[in-house]
Amino acid sequence: MPFAINDGARIYWREDGRPDAPPLLMVGSLGSDHSMWNPVMPALAERFRVIRVDKRGHGASDAPQGDYAMSQLGSDLLAVADAAGVQRFRYMGLSIGGMVGMWLLGNAPDRLERVVLTNTSARVDPNTFSDRIAAVRAGGMASIADTVMGRFFTPAYAKLRTVHHETVRQVLLALQPHGYIGCCTAIRDMRIAEALPRVSTPTLVVAGTYDVSTSAEQGRWIAQTIPGAQYLELPTAHFSPSEQPGRFADAAVRFLLDDASVEAALDASTLRLAAIAQAIALSDPESFARLVAEGFRQGLDAGELQALIAHSGSAARPGKTDAFVRLATELQAAHESATRPS
Repeated sequence: MPFAINDGARIYWREDGRPDAPPLLMVGSLGSDHSMWNPVMPALAERFRVIRVDKRGHGASDAPQGDYAMSQLGSDLLAVADAAGVQRFRYMGLSIGGMVGMWLLGNAPDRLERVVLTNTSARVDPNTFSDRIAAVRAGGMASIADTVMGRFFTPAYAKLRTVHHETVRQVLLALQPHGYIGCCTAIRDMRIAEALPRVSTPTLVVAGTYDVSTSAEQGRWIAQTIPGAQYLELPTAHFSPSEQPGRFADAAVRFLLDDASVEAALDASTLRLAAIAQAIALSDPESFARLVAEGFRQGLDAGELQALIAHSGSAARPGKTDAFVRLATELQAAHESATRPS
């Protein structure tokens, strides 16, 4: 097993993909290990030398006692890059991994080519993490597991009972509480927002419409604060790469490879989904039908549409979205019939 040594801890990293491809370093969320990226690995491994890192306190990395700091987590990542022989790299981070990415943008920009910050925040309420630390100290990881899993995934995804969902839960439960707490203190005490207006590294910010841990509003703020940053919002909770692996990987790959068409494509897709959600909210089947039919012609994914309808109805009165589910099914059948070779 490959490890980098930094500040008294062994930091585990795993390499996949093409050795001759551009290096991509990745750090996942609080409470997860490198396996959280599994749903997008097939697409990423085709195009990058992918190096996934278990942050300290998580997975196969050491979990030293005491508080951790964001600067410590950032230097752990740089130690992995050095151990892998990588001077400059692309970076992708989710949640606390995105916070590590923002620390890198402010403190080691010379090491970065392009950065994807997904489902993350630059500012948090310290009391939220103080309360979580107290809960874990009192009851261990099991005391917060259901709440955390409810934040990671939407109810619609959780109902699918995927192997990935169960793996994420088992990883969370297996963590040493003091390692999880150490990372909570790094988030609670971080000071990373002040440097964002000075960032010059190309950055893509991805947010989840239904993410209650790091809201879409927080993602938009990061994108608006980093000069020239691009923004993509997906109909997911906290684990966007898990719930929308196709769209997430497509957007990330095109951005990381500097495809000039990515900005327009992301804007059109985001606007279309927002308009469909609004039509559902307004109980406007005519606009819904027009937008969905146009969306199917432009590559709208049927599963993604059904998830959007389910999420839109989660806070509505029972049965409100049933008509939209039926209409979407009819529109999908019509589209498939029209495009089927004769």
